[in-house]
Amino acid sequence: MSIVIETFRHGARRGAAIALAVVATLSLATACSEEAPSPVGAWQTKVQTSLPSSGEAKITFNADGTLVQDGTDTLPGTGFWQKSTDGKITFQVVIPLADATKENIIGTIRGEQTATLKDGTYTSKGISTLYDLKGNKTKSFEVNLNGTLIKS
Repeated sequence: MSIVIETFRHGARRGAAIALAVVATLSLATACSEEAPSPVGAWQTKVQTSLPSSGEAKITFNADGTLVQDGTDTLPGTGFWQKSTDGKITFQVVIPLADATKENIIGTIRGEQTATLKDGTYTSKGISTLYDLKGNKTKSFEVNLNGTLIKS
């Protein structure tokens, strides 16, 4: 009888240890693949580039994964966004590049950003590249955005 009880106790301890290991593994996996909060809504951002230049842009993230960017120094641009597995979002945007009058298109700006959203604030970093009308790359530069949610 004592052999059966001891085997049962040993098996129960092993089962408890396995259960704890599974819980710890699942907790670690969840922490490592933290899902980004939804960016859906309109964000007012301050833009700073390495050119150097600065301005403002309103970025509207739509639920279908598209976005619209409306800048103070640029024509409106469009693009798409997606959540990444590290708790951030990534997005790409294409903006028509105009001359100083904003009447003549002289190329495009293509930007890629990685953003962090937290408690209604927004920060992102990325690279934008200028292309002429023939599709030739003319310049790349860093872009940093900081902003707040203005409409969800």
